[in-house]
Amino acid sequence: MRTGDNKLVMVGGEDVKTQELSIIPEIIDLNKINDGWKILDKAESYDLFGDKDNSAWNYPRAFLASDGNIVGVSYNKIWVMNKLDDYRIKKTGEIPLVKGGISKILEHKNLNSNQEYDHKLKLLTIGSPVGEKNSAVMIEKDQVIFFGGKQTGDEYSPSNKVFKIDFSDTSFPKIEELGAMSHARADGNATILPTGEVFLNGGHSFDDYNFSNFTPEIYNPINSNSTELSNAYFRRNYHSTSLLLPDGSIFTGGGDVWNAEIFYPPYLFTKDWNNKTVLAKRPQLLDLDHNINRGKLAISILSEEVINKVTLVSTGSSTHAQGSESKFKSLKFSQLNNNQLQIEIPENINEIQNGTYMIFLINSSGVPSIGKIVNIN
Repeated sequence: MRTGDNKLVMVGGEDVKTQELSIIPEIIDLNKINDGWKILDKAESYDLFGDKDNSAWNYPRAFLASDGNIVGVSYNKIWVMNKLDDYRIKKTGEIPLVKGGISKILEHKNLNSNQEYDHKLKLLTIGSPVGEKNSAVMIEKDQVIFFGGKQTGDEYSPSNKVFKIDFSDTSFPKIEELGAMSHARADGNATILPTGEVFLNGGHSFDDYNFSNFTPEIYNPINSNSTELSNAYFRRNYHSTSLLLPDGSIFTGGGDVWNAEIFYPPYLFTKDWNNKTVLAKRPQLLDLDHNINRGKLAISILSEEVINKVTLVSTGSSTHAQGSESKFKSLKFSQLNNNQLQIEIPENINEIQNGTYMIFLINSSGVPSIGKIVNIN
């Protein structure tokens, strides 16, 4: 977890040799890397990082909020690390869990017939989007969305639920349940698209080898609508990866199969006069330096294009079906002339940390340009 002042904070995990849980986060200053890692004593928490029954130590979700505090979720427990108090940690809430789960196997029997039956039905309850098997992304300022996962207990199946946590006030986060995904997914991937929608793929609806989910979907966080897409050819479960590429396509690979696929979202296509599917005309982002500063910046475009949005997406860092602090931001912009826009990179280093991002133009048809990878200082 990278902070606005260029430090790296590590939370959770375990020692694979001793199986001791890492209940004390650590920090390293990337500008003074030879000084090494330091213990954050005030962030020690068995409750938040040592709950082995619910795997709170396993991939706790962590994001940098716009006030500079680190916020996160361990299993279903929401917390904040206060930057102004040596990252002292405090629990701030919980994602509500489903109660009254049921786990039974029903065997069909007809007492009025001598015919033998071999029909069995496994009953489970869909749980909340919690645990190390869910996916999380930050869309716009301080809005973190959680997809799928699996609640602890054999009575709960993987979840299709979606929750949003508003961390605008990091001490008092607001929790909201959004519309559900089309499919239940544990160990699925969530990849932010240039439009601010989220590409959801892979995962399973029972376990890692049974009932894998081959059908991806695009989820719109604004209206909670989800659109099913063409099936993948291979399953993508635990250890899989999903990355947005600069051309707007998505690289999906890994899991327990040694290959990769490229998915082309619907925004890359349109219909011609003969109702034939063709490539959509894309806006073009022309000259843009690789290294850019914060504040206002002029960028060149083609003169005939109408641009509806300019967006910023963090470059991918994904493993084990988990993206690392994925962020999306709609940038303020204005038209300077027919060939230029003026965009504004947030001055707040906590809202957008230093590092690499992709900038996209989105036209009036919702089609993105090819993204430009930039390093923000």
